[in-house]
Amino acid sequence: MNTYRLVNILKFPSIHTGQERHKNYNLTLPGFTEEKQTSIRNIATAYHGFEYYEIEHEMLIKDKGLAFGFVDNQPVKMELNGYKKTFTVKMYCNPEEGYAYLCESSNVIKDLLRTFKKDSSLGIELKEIELDLNQLHKHTEQYTGAWFKGVSSRVSSSALFGADLKNEPLFEQLKNDGADLSSITIPYKGMQIQMSKNGGISSHQNLKDVKNQLALIKQIKEEILNHLIE
Repeated sequence: MNTYRLVNILKFPSIHTGQERHKNYNLTLPGFTEEKQTSIRNIATAYHGFEYYEIEHEMLIKDKGLAFGFVDNQPVKMELNGYKKTFTVKMYCNPEEGYAYLCESSNVIKDLLRTFKKDSSLGIELKEIELDLNQLHKHTEQYTGAWFKGVSSRVSSSALFGADLKNEPLFEQLKNDGADLSSITIPYKGMQIQMSKNGGISSHQNLKDVKNQLALIKQIKEEILNHLIE
């Protein structure tokens, strides 16, 4: 199953099906890395209960190495300190209810959200959400996994796995000691679903059909996440 990140929509442009909108950018001097590009295209306005967009987003990957090429038909070798890589972020919007799901790796989504905050030329304004996972016990019978951050001055993170962590004393002890509960895994509809504090939903189990995935995460939002959004 893909990983999805829930965000709220504060501002979104009108883009017709098949149309594309690009971020404004400044030209750069020769020899310098060009500014990162971001564009969005409307793929479908009726896609399994969502509006479907694809966002082409460039990230600067910092990595040292050597680059080989030709200048004036002469082979050259240059030191490489970084390069740009394009990622396709899938965006499933529900404009009536004011939310969307972003589908890509967490690092890419984090960089994309940072871009939207710094540059308003695309006309997109999204708000990150935060879930109060400490209230999850009211909406599910058991936990099968939990990830804590900031456990102590010597332990940066700790993971717990088991059949019923909801009633495990160690789970309560970590919470009471001030550790940050960053994600929880619960059984849901025959699957193991991981929910993160920043609104992420994922599962290591196989659910390839996008239609079924979207139906599942929509149901999770309605039955669980809506009660946890701070």
